[in-house]
Amino acid sequence: MSEEKIRVNLNGQPVWAVRVPVVNADENFNTYLLGDGTVLKLKTITVDVLRILDVLDAEGNPVFVLKSKNVLDIQPSSSGGKGDPK
Repeated sequence: MSEEKIRVNLNGQPVWAVRVPVVNADENFNTYLLGDGTVLKLKTITVDVLRILDVLDAEGNPVFVLKSKNVLDIQPSSSGGKGDPK
């Protein structure tokens, strides 16, 4: 089975890429405690991974393009996020 080539833009230049399936993912939340007590939880979810054909970075590694979505969970402080930061 051959890889399907996909045309994408890399730094404004059209290049060929192939889709690389994600076999396993561990996408955890990053947690931020704000000065007013609000907790922000942010997770980036990878939707698609593309490997650029015939392009290597400065260290000789393959170049990948990731398509992703962000998920944000907001947990307001007990004061509802009102008032001055502590």
